[in-house]
Amino acid sequence: MPEPVIRLDEWLAELERASASSATGPDGYTAEEIAERMGIGHRAVMYHVKEWVRERRMEFVGLRKVVNVTGRISRIPVYRPVADK
Repeated sequence: MPEPVIRLDEWLAELERASASSATGPDGYTAEEIAERMGIGHRAVMYHVKEWVRERRMEFVGLRKVVNVTGRISRIPVYRPVADK
């Protein structure tokens, strides 16, 4: 597997900062958005997201409506980091 552009722990820390500092921003991130920022593929991101959800470092927050390539509305899962307590 190619070396990620950003390490997983760095990415989680960045997600937490972004979520905390942006009240009007998105409530979470899609796997595609995470993959783009980390510089790894969608399948690798989903592997890590499943781990992070199991470890309670990330949570599923809902579905985002997007228009797909066929012009139909799709609902994409959105995740966000869980703040340490």
